[in-house]
Amino acid sequence: MRNMVERASVFGGSYYESAIQNRGPLEPFLYDIAGRVISYDGFWFVISFMVAVIAAVIAYAGARTARFTGANRSVGLAVAAVIYVHFTFSDQGYARVLYIRNVTTLLLALVWVVILSERMWTDPRRARRASIVIGVLLGLVVEQLVTTAFAGAVVGLVALALLYERRGRDEL
Repeated sequence: MRNMVERASVFGGSYYESAIQNRGPLEPFLYDIAGRVISYDGFWFVISFMVAVIAAVIAYAGARTARFTGANRSVGLAVAAVIYVHFTFSDQGYARVLYIRNVTTLLLALVWVVILSERMWTDPRRARRASIVIGVLLGLVVEQLVTTAFAGAVVGLVALALLYERRGRDEL
């Protein structure tokens, strides 16, 4: 991906148009940020930091899910630790890398955290903002990889079901 970003900047055109593999605009954008933030030799340190942050957000979403379903704080922490270790140290092909599937998983995890947040749904004004955030994040997910439309649709339907359960038919 680093080579694709560098090629696109040399020969012109957007990353999305000039890439060999069409991965959506967000992954090349993140690689471009890494190249601009630090020197050429430190590029992979920024990428590693981004991978660590993505894994931490996904782990937080897992912990919130465990807590939402009734687990105690220790179980939530254990779930977060397992998810973080899996995305940062495991031997899977998608672990330890900044890959578009991990970025879309990050966006879906952010949607999930907003869905599970009780505070976001306490009044109509906050609920409207949360709905807009969910819509924007789901739109970004689908734009990155069209196949994630299926996962995004499921998460969106769960969001609607939880909203219906929390607010009731009369308030929707």
